[in-house]
Amino acid sequence: MRIIVEENAKKKDKTNHKQSCKEHKQMMKSAVDKLQDNFIKRKNSADTMSQPYFIGNTMAVDMLNLENNECSESPRSESHTSPLEKDYSILSAGCGNLRNVIQTIVSLPNTFVGKLHTTMNDQDPFVQARNVLFLYMMIAFADKDDIAGIVTTIWYSLHLSEEHHTFLKSCLCKLVETEQPDLIKSMHDVVDLDDKDFRLIQKVWQKWLGIESCRKHPQYINLQQQRDELYNSEKGNALDVENYKKELDDAYRDSVKEWFKYGIFLPTADARRQRLDYGNPTLTGFIYREADYVEHRPEPASVKYEYCIKPELHPFGEWDHLLVRKFSTNNCLIDTYYRYIEDQIRQFILLFQSTKYTISFNIGNCLEIEHILLERKYDRVFTSNIADIVGTERLLAQYKPCLNPDNKFATIVNQYWAWYPFFPAAMVSDPEHDRNGLGEKAFRHAARDTGTNFEDLKHQFPAYHQEYFNSTNYFVAYLRAELTACRRIPGGPTPPSGILKFRDVKECQGLRMRDFRQEQNKVVPFLYRRNVRHVSMMSRHMSRMVEWHLP
Repeated sequence: MRIIVEENAKKKDKTNHKQSCKEHKQMMKSAVDKLQDNFIKRKNSADTMSQPYFIGNTMAVDMLNLENNECSESPRSESHTSPLEKDYSILSAGCGNLRNVIQTIVSLPNTFVGKLHTTMNDQDPFVQARNVLFLYMMIAFADKDDIAGIVTTIWYSLHLSEEHHTFLKSCLCKLVETEQPDLIKSMHDVVDLDDKDFRLIQKVWQKWLGIESCRKHPQYINLQQQRDELYNSEKGNALDVENYKKELDDAYRDSVKEWFKYGIFLPTADARRQRLDYGNPTLTGFIYREADYVEHRPEPASVKYEYCIKPELHPFGEWDHLLVRKFSTNNCLIDTYYRYIEDQIRQFILLFQSTKYTISFNIGNCLEIEHILLERKYDRVFTSNIADIVGTERLLAQYKPCLNPDNKFATIVNQYWAWYPFFPAAMVSDPEHDRNGLGEKAFRHAARDTGTNFEDLKHQFPAYHQEYFNSTNYFVAYLRAELTACRRIPGGPTPPSGILKFRDVKECQGLRMRDFRQEQNKVVPFLYRRNVRHVSMMSRHMSRMVEWHLP
């Protein structure tokens, strides 16, 4: 893959370079003002009201990645404790569903004999209700035939067979009738949540249990209709889906279209596909239709439950297509992904029967979990894209004290998802509106490498060609503007007179940022190559992952 470097164009055209610098400075000033307003608005909360992320918008990752970190160094002596014998702790704030935990545990070396604890914090009780429900199924019913397949289907499928629905209802009945100590005991004391959070998610289970799921019943919730209406109401996200389907290889397109149309996640040869008489109540939750930032969420027992998964979220986006293709080369993506996810869950169930692995759950604002941060020191802290909401400095100040000081590989990982709207020039330009010709070069390289007609590519949503455009300078500018905005919030330290330097970002809160311009990340990639995993990544994928560690 060829990267078009902006500096080359600057040398060729000093006039354009001068104008570009002027525009760049103006963009940074504008970004600081907008970000400052956003951070002031969200000062008291990291909570953003949106649909529950039952299906996430990023691929599953190994949150520990021992091979690239603790195991990357040779032992100092024979008496030195091996990294594979040590215990580790991970904090996942804004955790979403269980995919990262599953990927992490399944990815551990076979020779790992230490212990691993994961703390999963999320503000959304609906998401945590599904997480605990699935763990209950996998632990309490580990010996049940096809339990991995059952969990896979209930995780993703809009429609269920009577067999799967009966099992789901049976589990929900037991969960709403149990008490918190009995739940912990039924999961062999490897899962923990306090009584307050248990009572909260128990209300979600109770509501799911009360939903009429039988398609033949007059009071059926009709999830298919709700799904179609949600898709039609979100035109922008629906357009992303249509472009995504167009860009897929011909061999994949039909199976992906089928999932988006019907939402059925069962192997195509499974006879139960002919008898899917029930909807999946665990895909329902609360939709806040006027997105805003609030201090308190409504009680799960008091809201309307309806299908709530964003149109652009799908199973193929939660698991890395490169890893899936290593597992199976079947071109039917429903079959391939089903078998891969089922296998990951099967391995997870087998491994989790050991007492080496424990998980605790917390429901709440990630900026108000001091009691959790005092319980232990963490070797990895994942913060999802919360930095988009509250700013980098607040997150680093919050989580630096809980990093394990005895582990030089202890790392905080921040994701930046919403940065590029502040710097529109980071998006590759249409060749017809491109002053420096960089957009056209990116288009032509992409057309050549992907075998796409150049004229056709010009009219597509930025996808293949974005990868050939170096937007690093714009992301650096965003980080500088973002930190400047954080420090200009009233009530904070003395605000900077100008826009902070990048070195201030790299040393924020006394931590050290891994400079993605000069070195690779050690835990997760700074940026994924979309063109080799386009099945897993939608068209406009501008997410960046930045790592901070103790000096």
